[in-house]
This record gives sequence, structure tokens and C-alpha cells, in this order.
Amino acid sequence: MEELNWKEVWEEMQKQRMKTLKIAFDLEFRTKFADDYSEQAKYNNYEYGRKAIDSLSEILDKDFEVLEIGSGSGTLTIPLAKKVKKVVAVESSETAVDYLKKNLKESRVENVELMNRNWMEVDDREIKDRFDLAVCSHFLWQVKDIEKHLKRMENASNNYCAVIQPAGRDSMAKEMWTKITGKSYKGDIWEMGYFSGRKV
Repeated sequence: MEELNWKEVWEEMQKQRMKTLKIAFDLEFRTKFADDYSEQAKYNNYEYGRKAIDSLSEILDKDFEVLEIGSGSGTLTIPLAKKVKKVVAVESSETAVDYLKKNLKESRVENVELMNRNWMEVDDREIKDRFDLAVCSHFLWQVKDIEKHLKRMENASNNYCAVIQPAGRDSMAKEMWTKITGKSYKGDIWEMGYFSGRKV
């Protein structure tokens, strides 16, 4: 089997993704998108987030303190906060944070601390070994340096790291899935997975 240069593949995928998002820099579009996304997050009582929680059920504990990277309007944050002691949600978009605050209030969730900051600019010392779980969901498309991102997640967790990401939308993603897992991609749109590692 030919070895995959995953860094090159990742950089190319990220570049292509960002090209398609040029319109997102328009303020009116971003506001409308945030509103739509918030409503989508609440669809079926945060169904996506609840399914993601199911995929993490083997490792989650009610006493966990969790770092969520790229929380958006709360798709994962809200169901996750109902299962653990505390969630620290990092989100750089002020608009998304406003919607998250509103959605937290509507859901009567009070154990979420918000960090309205760019994840890659959070001081490593501030988060080192602070969390039982560091998680990001549907966030990797924003990441330029995936290796640095994953190392920062490992730095923040004293226990587990989890990535929940769509796969199979294009041939590159399917190929990467196959190379990494050794299995053919069988999902139609979504494939949820996580990696975990207990630090010794």
C-alpha cells in the first residue's frame, strides 16, 4: 500500500474548503448563516450532539471537565454539558457566542464556561492537563496545521482527546479514511469516530 502524505493531503483539502467559503466574509451572510446554523443545531432537540455523545459514551463520566473547541451555537455543547460536570467552550466568533448564550439559557444549562477566543491563540500553559476530555466536532475544516491542533488538544487533556468529523464527502476524504483505518468508507454522509489516549 502506497504511503499517504497526510499533511499534504490535509493542506490541499483545507485550501479547497476555504476557497468555497469566500462569501462567508460578508457580514450580512455571516449573520444569516449563524441564525440558520443555530436553528439547525436545535433540530430534534440537538439530535446531532446527542448522537455524538452516544459515540463517546464509553469514555464519558459525570465528573468530567471537558474542553470543547469550536463550539459554535451549541450543537454538541448543550447535550455534552448535560452529561458532565463542566464544559469550557472555545469559540472565536462573537456571533456564534451570542447564539450559544441564548441557546444555553433556553436549555437551562449553567455549567458551561465560554472563551470567546481563537483556539490556536489560547496559551498552552492556561489549558495544560486541565481537562478529562478535549473534543472538537465538525471543526477540522478550519484548521490549517492539523498536527499542531492535535498536539494542543493532547496538551489540554490529562485523559482523552476526541475528534468527531464528517467523512466521505469527496474522494480525498474517503481515501484518507481508508488509509488511516484500513477499512472502506461505508457511510453515506457522516462517519463519527474518536481517538482516545490515557496519559501515563
